[in-house]
Amino acid sequence: MAYSIDLRLKVLAYIKQHKNRKSASQLFGIHINTIDRWLKMEKDGCLADPKPHRPWKKIDADKLLEAVKANPGKTLSYFAEVFKVKTSSMFNAFKVLKITRKKRLICTESETKKSVEYFWQRSPNSARKS
Repeated sequence: MAYSIDLRLKVLAYIKQHKNRKSASQLFGIHINTIDRWLKMEKDGCLADPKPHRPWKKIDADKLLEAVKANPGKTLSYFAEVFKVKTSSMFNAFKVLKITRKKRLICTESETKKSVEYFWQRSPNSARKS
């Protein structure tokens, strides 16, 4: 978790006043390497976090649900290629949407038949919050 800019400014002001990084580290509970990095960032002129903040999901949930309904027999790697993400990202999206691969055949009369339409199915208790 990133520290706020206000906290960074307070820590750097404390260091300027007391000239002691170690006591600032103990007082604010921040590792000394982090404080050193902040000092370098302040010297360079930008104290903001350099990492871009991206939204947590890259995959549109509605499009994924439509794709699963249209292609129930396809694998995770197929959906990953369609949405241009890694297989692990697709797995996480399926997990968030509570879409599971059915491991037990729905048709119990004939255990040898594979039912393709039930390969990927949304859990019945996963009402989507809009």
